[in-house]
Parts: sequence; structure tokens; C-alpha cells
Amino acid sequence: MEDIFNFSSTDSNDFENPIEMYKQGYRVGKKINGPLDYQSEIIDQYHKSHEKEKNVAIQLPTGSGKTLTGLIIGEYRRRKYDEKVVFVCLNNVLVNQVCEQANNMYGIPAVQFTGPMKNYSQDAKTDYRQNKSIYITNYSSVFNNNSFFRDADTFIFDDVHSAENYISNPWTFKISDTVENSDEGEVFNTVLFQQLSEN
Repeated sequence: MEDIFNFSSTDSNDFENPIEMYKQGYRVGKKINGPLDYQSEIIDQYHKSHEKEKNVAIQLPTGSGKTLTGLIIGEYRRRKYDEKVVFVCLNNVLVNQVCEQANNMYGIPAVQFTGPMKNYSQDAKTDYRQNKSIYITNYSSVFNNNSFFRDADTFIFDDVHSAENYISNPWTFKISDTVENSDEGEVFNTVLFQQLSEN
């Protein structure tokens, strides 16, 4: 069954749950398919049981509609609670894809943030400060020591099972044991000694 929705025309929060919000979208010509039964069930379960929890994991197989499910939950939180919502993808290709789907398939307003923070457009920054959209970015833009998104209220992490390197790399350092008579070799021996003495 095909419905026509567009969320960008309103910021009303006069709805009880994410699916009701989705169905109340304005009909202005964007043709999209509504969530499938199992997607609606997951969104409903989230709303009834987990909405107040800080950390929620939703597991769906590849190709089963995680993007739409996450975007509906994110749009609900943005509109209902006036939260800044950031949807995080593995890489820029996926950022582009999710942003395109959000705006052109689902009618959910989304703004893409990729590349260095200094290159973000002033319009995009203003949009973020005024909480007009969902913001789509990559893991590297979130997990660094000067993230533009440090004041976000909700993060939706897509494909988090594949994100270990994106998350750990900025916070990991290596100490070689092959460097003799150097500061690095000294640090290695100190750390090794500390670990051995603790065990």
C-alpha cells in the first residue's frame, strides 16, 4: 500500500507515537511506501518499552529497512522532544545515500555533514542550531576530539557492528617494543612492567 507524506512542512508535535506521526504527514506529492508490518512492530516496541532508555540497540538483517526505521524514530524524537538527532553512517557514500533517501523517498528533512568542520556551510550550521532536520554524518565526524555534534541529544548509529575501527582509531596509540635506547622503548617497558605487576 502506498501513501504520500512530507514532514518538512510542519514541526507540530501533536501525535502520540512515531507511527501516528508518520501517518499524519502532509500529502504534497512525495510518494513513499509506509513501513512494513515488522518495521512498524519494531518502532511500536521501541515506543512502548524503550523510548525513555538512554541506549537502545535494534538489530535487523541487511536490506530489511533499518534506515527507514531509524529515520522514523529519529524524526519522532526531533519533533516530539525538540532533540538534535544525528544519524551516523560508516562512510560518506552511505551518508549521501541515507540523506538522499530521507529527503526524496521518505520526505523526512535531512542535512548532510561530511568533510572537515571548517567546510560545513553556514546554512547547514544554522539549520543544525535551529534543529530543523535530522543530521547525517559519518563515524569519523562524531568520534574525534572536536566533534561539531558534541551537543546532539540523540545519535542513531547505523551498522555499529562494523564501526570498531572508526571509533577506536582516534583513541588508540601504539608503542613499539623494537625501538632500543629511545623514549618509545622506555615507555613500552614501563607499560609492560605495570601490566605484569598488576597481574
